[in-house]
Amino acid sequence: MTQIFEYIKMALMNITSNKARSFLTMLGIIIGISSVILVISVGQTISGEVSGSLSDLGGGQLVFYTGGQSSGLATLITEDEENIQFTQKDMRDIREKIPHVKGATNVDESFGTANGPKESGLTAFVYAGNEALQFQYKEPIIKGRYFNNTDLESGAKVCVIREAGALSLFGST
Repeated sequence: MTQIFEYIKMALMNITSNKARSFLTMLGIIIGISSVILVISVGQTISGEVSGSLSDLGGGQLVFYTGGQSSGLATLITEDEENIQFTQKDMRDIREKIPHVKGATNVDESFGTANGPKESGLTAFVYAGNEALQFQYKEPIIKGRYFNNTDLESGAKVCVIREAGALSLFGST
C-alpha cells in the first residue's frame, strides 16, 4: 500500500516538473477522444438520416413489377417459369391473413401528357388500383379524402392528385 502512494507521489512530481510535456500529452488525449466521439456521432446521425429517408420513400413495401400488358392482375413468375396471378380475392386474403399488412393492390399504370391553365405538355402518370394505393406515398391529403372500397365497388369516378401535380397543372392546390 505504501508503494502505491510512492508511485502517485512520483507521478505528481514528474507532472509538476515537466509542465509543457504534461500539458501537450493531456491536450493530445483530449483532442483524440473528442475526435473519436465526433466521428462516431456524425456517423450515427448520417446513418439515421439515410435510414429515415429510405423508410419515408417506401420502407416496408413489397412490390412486384410485372411488365407486359396490363390485365388487372398482378403476375409473379417463379424460378421454374410458372406464372402465378394474384386476383382481388388474393389481395383481400393478403390484407386479412398476414399480420402487419396495411394494404395490397394490383396497380395498372399508364402515362401521357396533360395540359392545364398553368402549364402544358406535362408528363402525367396514372395509377389505378384499390384503396391500398394510399399507402404508396407518404404525402398527406390536403383537400378532400382518399377513395375507399365503397367508391371502388360502385365504380365512382374518383381522382387523387398529388400536391406537386396540382400546382404544376392548376397553379394552386
